[in-house]
This record gives sequence, C-alpha cells and structure tokens, in this order.
Amino acid sequence: MPHRAGKVRYYLPAETYMQAVGEEVEPGADEIIQTNLDWPDANVHQISKSAGLIVITGGDGALEEILPALADYDQPVSALRGSGQAALALEALVEIFSEWAPNVLIAEAPDGLVEFITRRLTHRTAALHT
Repeated sequence: MPHRAGKVRYYLPAETYMQAVGEEVEPGADEIIQTNLDWPDANVHQISKSAGLIVITGGDGALEEILPALADYDQPVSALRGSGQAALALEALVEIFSEWAPNVLIAEAPDGLVEFITRRLTHRTAALHT
C-alpha cells in the first residue's frame, strides 16, 4: 500500500443543509469536521484551512472554493482542463485577473497537478526564510 502524506478531512455544512439536498457523507475521511455553517460559508472555511486546491470536475460549488483560494488566501490552484465548469471558469478568470496566474496551473493531464501545488508551497516557504 502506498504511503499517504496527509489526512483527508471533510468540512461539512450543518446537517440540515445536507439533508435539504440529499447529501450523504461517503466513506474515506480520516477526520470529519461539522462546521454548522451553510454551504458557501463551509466552502470558504474549508479553503481557509487548506494549503492549496486541486480541481478535477466540479461546478459552482468548486468555483465557490476557487475564488477565495486565489483572491483571499493567495493559495495555489491546479485544475484539469476540460474536467468541468469550474476548470473552464478558472481558465476564463485567470485571463481577467492576471495577478492570479502565478498561482494557477491548468493542465491537459492530471500528471503534475499535485506537483504544482507542492512546488508553489515550497517556493513560498523558501521565500519566507530568505
């Protein structure tokens, strides 16, 4: 079994919001954090606790995570081109908000999505220590 370097955390909105849309918690989390927030606030809370964001598929909910990652938290974001509306929107937004470009990778293949995030974080850490 390959070694996993991190933890999988689910940041969930209040249960009433999940029930309203029929959302169920799937297995796979090492830790579940019930935020008691609505969906958009839970998304932003999740991003505030993250180091970066990898986008594969996704729609408006993923976009609710992409925007604060780039605009508010200066986090790296990598996306798989053509994998969903969020990746398409990100591609258009980077043309408008060119200052986000250093923190964004939109790739044709999934290879390198994690590497980009790691490289950006390593670069940022090195810059803090010089």
